[in-house]
Amino acid sequence: MRRVALLLVGLAIALSGCEQKEKKTLVIGKKAIDCSLNVDSLVGTDWQMLEILPDKTEKASYSARIRFYSEDGKTMAKYNVKSFSDMYTYECFKNEATGELACKEEPKVKDWCQSLEVGGTPCNAESIKKIDKDVPEAKVTAGIKAAQETIAKYKGKPDWDKFVANNNNLGNKLQGRMYAKVDSRNCRLQITDNYMTIYNGKELEDSNPVGTNPFVPLEDEVLWEHCADATSLMALTERDFPKKPAKTRTTIQHALGAEVHFWLLHPDNLKAKKDCTYSYDVWVDGKPAKKAGTPEVAKGGKELRYYYGQKFDDAGVHVTSFVRFEECAGKKELSSVSCNLVKVQ
Repeated sequence: MRRVALLLVGLAIALSGCEQKEKKTLVIGKKAIDCSLNVDSLVGTDWQMLEILPDKTEKASYSARIRFYSEDGKTMAKYNVKSFSDMYTYECFKNEATGELACKEEPKVKDWCQSLEVGGTPCNAESIKKIDKDVPEAKVTAGIKAAQETIAKYKGKPDWDKFVANNNNLGNKLQGRMYAKVDSRNCRLQITDNYMTIYNGKELEDSNPVGTNPFVPLEDEVLWEHCADATSLMALTERDFPKKPAKTRTTIQHALGAEVHFWLLHPDNLKAKKDCTYSYDVWVDGKPAKKAGTPEVAKGGKELRYYYGQKFDDAGVHVTSFVRFEECAGKKELSSVSCNLVKVQ
C-alpha cells in the first residue's frame, strides 16, 4: 500500500506541473509536453485543427487554421472557418474571468438593425450595445441610419415578406465568434467556432461546422489571404491564351492526371501601369505552388498574362489561388487575390 501511495503522490506532482506559473512539462510515458502555453502569448503563432478520424486516431489538418497577430495594439486573428478560399478577420479580447480569448468579426450594425426591426425589437443604440458593447458610437449611428433607409425602401412594398425572411432566419450569420482557451492537460488550444444571428428580435449564438475542436501548432507555409475574386481565374483544358478572354468560361470538371491550365482573365488584371512591375504567387489547396512568378507581357507591354498549369493526381475538389502584387515607385503592394475551384475525377 505504501508503494501505491508513493506512486499516486508522484503522479499528482507530475500532473500539477501544468498548474505552475513558470515553464513546465507534463511527462506521459517518455513524451514530455511543454505546458507554457497561455492565451497572452498567442500573437505571432499559427494553429491548425486536430481532426479525430473514424479509427479514433488524430490527424493535424490545416483545412481549418488560425493565425494570431497584432495590429494597432490589438490582438487579431485570421481564421478560415474551414473554407476553401475565405479568410475572416477577428478582433480578440481576453475574458479575465474565464481566462479564454473571445474573438469576433467587425460588427455589421446595419444588418443587425434590420434583423432586430423585422423581428419585432426596436433598433436603437441600446439594443445594438446590448449585442456588442464595444461598437463605437459613430458606427452605431451610421448603421442605424443606413438600416432605416433600407427598411423604408421595402416596408409596405411587394418584396417586404422576402426582405423579412432574409433578415429573420436562423441561418443568417451576422457575426463570426471564435473562442480560444488552453487545454492545459494536453498543452494545446481548444477552439470553439460559433456565429451570432438575430431571430425574432433576439440575439442567438450557434455553432459553425467546425464546432469545438483541439488545435495544434502549424509550422508549414500556408495561404492566409482572403479570396475576394472567384470569377476572374479560369481553369481551361488548353494551354493557349484564349482568343476571346471576355467570353471564356471556366471548366469545372477535369480528368485525373490531365493538365489544367489556369489563366487570369479579368480586364483590370491584364492592364499594366507605366513604370510599375508585377509578380504573382500561386497557391494550390492552400500550399505554395509557385512563388514570385512574372506575368507574360503581350501587346507591346500593354497587357499582362498570368498563367499556371498543373496535373492533379488526387481526385476531389482542388482550389487554386493567384495572389498578385504591384510595385510602383519602389512600393510593393498586394493587388488582388483570385481563386478557382475544380473537381477532378
